[in-house]
Amino acid sequence: FQYLWLQYLRTDAGRINFVNLFENIFSYKPRKEPLDLEEIEKKENKDKIKRFNLVFKQGDKLERLLKSFRKTNTMNFHIARSMGNLLTSDNPVIGTDNWAQIVLPIAPKIGIIFQHDIINSSKGLQVMLTPDKTRYLNEATINTGNYYIISNEDFSDKQREYIENRFNNKNWICGYPHTDNLNVLNTKK
Repeated sequence: FQYLWLQYLRTDAGRINFVNLFENIFSYKPRKEPLDLEEIEKKENKDKIKRFNLVFKQGDKLERLLKSFRKTNTMNFHIARSMGNLLTSDNPVIGTDNWAQIVLPIAPKIGIIFQHDIINSSKGLQVMLTPDKTRYLNEATINTGNYYIISNEDFSDKQREYIENRFNNKNWICGYPHTDNLNVLNTKK
């Protein structure tokens, strides 16, 4: 669990989001969409990355921060297996459904996944991803990628179109299925 958070915090977007949360702890509202590269490149966000690094590269501060991230009894650890190819990106940790599900693809058809009981209350070690779930996670990966998307197979036509729209179509409106899904959470309680 802490390893996934470390992987999240090592990215530019993760550091910016952490500083935003920390600086606005009482007024922070989750974003409806991921940070894009243009936002990351802004001076104020580059400064946030520098502030994060300045604080957490001293002594054991990062280790102490990571120890504060604890898996609760309502978060279930699984090895997720997919029949389809799982994509990854420069932001390899995907938080979906308001972080009720945290996924890290570790191989083309395998991922480490933590799921809150409202997503999956199974205590079994392995879970099989349906084709729709794999597509959902791959779209979340594309949405959160800033610099690159990685696949061990050729991208499908649908994936290529999604990537093209995400990065090159300024008029495209992505549904960002993995963020701000309060309605999904409320219907599964």
